[in-house]
Amino acid sequence: YKCVMVPMFSTPQGPFYRKEVSTTDWLTNDTLLADPYESKTVYVKESKTPGAQEGLFAARDMSTNTVAAFYNGIRKEKPANSCTTWQLQENAYKIFDPINKKGVIDILPQYQSLENWCASLAHKTNHSFLPNCEFSEIIHPRWGLVPCLLTRQDVKKDEELLVWYGYDLDYCPDWYKDAWENSCNNLEPETNLKSG
Repeated sequence: YKCVMVPMFSTPQGPFYRKEVSTTDWLTNDTLLADPYESKTVYVKESKTPGAQEGLFAARDMSTNTVAAFYNGIRKEKPANSCTTWQLQENAYKIFDPINKKGVIDILPQYQSLENWCASLAHKTNHSFLPNCEFSEIIHPRWGLVPCLLTRQDVKKDEELLVWYGYDLDYCPDWYKDAWENSCNNLEPETNLKSG
């Protein structure tokens, strides 16, 4: 009757993943071991964003509130002057650390290239004042509690994933101020906000 299911075991194949929560001086044993979930949701190619280099794109259609990518890096304390130094290139790949509210997760310069780091890909997400994604938090099986990229709306395959960086206009890179001015100048008349 074949009523009792008997499990069959085999030797595991493919890459081996283990829990690797980063610290202030250690990242992972394999910086090129791609996340299997991300390899089905996103890919990196030349960005369509003016002035950007690489960008993150949807590998498939994704509905609203879909986790698209993960952000892992070295965990550091946030510098005391961080609100006035975000415009510096050395801070371009820093993001909040959900484990330490006074800390940041940083993709160090030697890991900003895909040739040296492709274990997580959310750091390739570019800015937009009209984003289709936002950063959230997730407990990742390999990285632990880390930021993740979450869709804010339905996203089509091959659409670039964009997030609002949220810089203070008083302390931001020049490109961000330029993007803000361009976005204000390009608003359709019916979308301009009116007071009173």
